[in-house]
Amino acid sequence: MKGNKKLMVAALTVLLMASCKKDAQMLTVINKDGSCMRELTKSVPLEELMESGTNPDDGKEKGMDEWQQTWSVKGEETKRHPLPMTEAQYDSLQREHKDEQVADLVVKHYTRDFKSVEEMSRNLPIGSDYPLKVEGSLEKHFKWFYTEYVFKETFDYDTSDTLTFFSIPLDRFISADSAAYWFTGQPDLSDRRNGAELKEMLDKIEGKISKWVCANMFAEVYDYIGENYEKIKNPPVSKEEFMASRDTLAMSPDILNQEPLNNDGEVYKKVIDDYFHTNAYSSFPIVNDSLEQRFSKYNYILPLDLTYNLVMPGKATDTGMGTYDGEVIRYRLTGERLIPGAYTITATSRVTNAWAFVVTILVIVMAIGSFVYRERFRN
Repeated sequence: MKGNKKLMVAALTVLLMASCKKDAQMLTVINKDGSCMRELTKSVPLEELMESGTNPDDGKEKGMDEWQQTWSVKGEETKRHPLPMTEAQYDSLQREHKDEQVADLVVKHYTRDFKSVEEMSRNLPIGSDYPLKVEGSLEKHFKWFYTEYVFKETFDYDTSDTLTFFSIPLDRFISADSAAYWFTGQPDLSDRRNGAELKEMLDKIEGKISKWVCANMFAEVYDYIGENYEKIKNPPVSKEEFMASRDTLAMSPDILNQEPLNNDGEVYKKVIDDYFHTNAYSSFPIVNDSLEQRFSKYNYILPLDLTYNLVMPGKATDTGMGTYDGEVIRYRLTGERLIPGAYTITATSRVTNAWAFVVTILVIVMAIGSFVYRERFRN
């Protein structure tokens, strides 16, 4: 199985999610009447922006007909240009930036208005790239002097089809809070630790995460053997008995105590052979391309990496896991943040009802005036 070492390293790198970071941003604007706007901004290959000279819809992504699609120069995002980019525009940018590639200078925008948050969440502009389940809601609470808005949008893996991620569950290795802290940053477990104490805590968490990765790597290879069980010569047990032992073997010390990125896979077959007292499995040929397809499913979700910008009506009073600059709340929406479970972006804001103050003052004035009038009338 030494021929699969590069494959194992590549697959584990995906699992550990040191994925390529992109400059994609998604802006969500919530209006007071419940309507909303969403805009995705990202870098795209230059051919997705350029025209061929024959099709007026060149540059417009298929399946996104209801989205307004434009492009702009980075740093000048307020100045939008209709698609497609012309050759004259391309030449002009290249002359201005001779030492840079035009593709690195521009971004594409997808913009669309929605009547409700629910409709917006059903039409995520990245939905075709990642298997996500998204649910959104907006609640309005009238409280006389102000109206409170509570926005929520929850993202989760969509495993309704044949995709199954991480078949060995994370909670067999680590507590829910520790897992959430590692992948999302919340809840905050730093608890006023100094740098050395925090490193010690994170090292312990990382060790458990590494064991979880090793178990899942083994499970993927084990399932691959199970799917091709008819190719095993003289297997000592039936396929059903073989598959029933998967989780037990995945939790064995020989599997868990490996260095995830330094494993060539030989230990997998040895563990299996030793357990079943045979050498039938060590002689089974692993086909790189077939096994790689099993690991490629993680590329559907883990490379997700967005800066999620949210603008709420009025002034934000609770930003959840976001940071607020007085106008925009910023979150990170990444594939690894979905590993412990559904990831929810939530924010609460207040809009002052100026008319309520006016009405209240008028009522108070009228009440005082009425009281004064009655007192004078009695006298």
